Formats: sequence, C-alpha cells, structure tokens
Amino acid sequence: MATWQDVSEALSSLQNRQTSLAQQLDALTTRTKASAQRTSRAPPGDPAQLACAARIAQLQRQRDELVDQASHACSQARRAKAMAGKATGVAKEMRAEAKQLRKRVEGLESVLDAKSQEADRLRRQRDERRNGAAVACSVTQLEEQLREREELLEKAAEALSGLMNKDGQSAS
Repeated sequence: MATWQDVSEALSSLQNRQTSLAQQLDALTTRTKASAQRTSRAPPGDPAQLACAARIAQLQRQRDELVDQASHACSQARRAKAMAGKATGVAKEMRAEAKQLRKRVEGLESVLDAKSQEADRLRRQRDERRNGAAVACSVTQLEEQLREREELLEKAAEALSGLMNKDGQSAS
C-alpha cells in the first residue's frame, strides 16, 4: 500500500519530469528555429540545405515526442492529484470511523464493567444465601438432635421413675 510519502514523491517526480520535458522542448524549439533560419539563407537544392531540412524534420519529430511526453506527464500529474485528494477524503473518513469505534468500545467497556460489578454483587448475595441456608440447615439439625436427646432423657426419666416405683413397692 502506498504511503503519503510515496504519493508525495511520485508527484514531485512527475513535476520534475514535466519541468525537464518543458526545458527540452524549449531547447528543441530554439534549435529548430535556428536551423530554419540557416536553411532559409542557403540556395535551394544545396546539400547543406537538404541536411538542414532533414535535421529540422528530425528535431520536429523529437519536439512532437516531447510534446506528447509532456502532455502524458501533465495527465499523470492531474490523475495523481485527484487520487491524492480521494485518498485524503478516505483517510478523513477512516479517522472519523476509528474515532466512532473507539467511543463505541469505551461505551462497551463501561457496560462490561457495570455488568461485572453486578455479577460480583449477585455472586456475593448467592454466597450469603448459601451460607444462610447452611446455617439454617445446621440449626434445624441441632434442633432435631436436641429433641431426640430430650426424648431420650424423658424415656430415661420414665424408666428411672418406673424403677424407683418398683423398688418402692417392693420395699413396702
């Protein structure tokens, strides 16, 4: 993925290329004009004039190629500028979306903290109820044991009382 630095370097490269092509075009134009002036002074059919005309034709072809290259460089620069503008817009949208997502995560973290606190509170209540139920269960067990002992004591007291009554009757 291209970085902003890559895009900036590409734009600079295109601008440098465009400047270079413009300078080359100016130099060719100057040379073409100078050759044309020299040719116009030579008599018609002169070999120097023919060589000069060939050179002018060659320079004009080079000039046309440079014009095409300069035009292509301008088009590339315009496209690069448009793409940089789109990339800037996309980057802004992504930053805004990231900001929204961060806020959403913060909200969810708050909800999670609240839910965790509620779960801890409910666990403590459950543990307290379990402990209360265990205490109630052991109190019930102790009460049953106490009743059983009281019954045993009553039976023992009746048995002793029955024995004492038998001893008292047999002694009389």
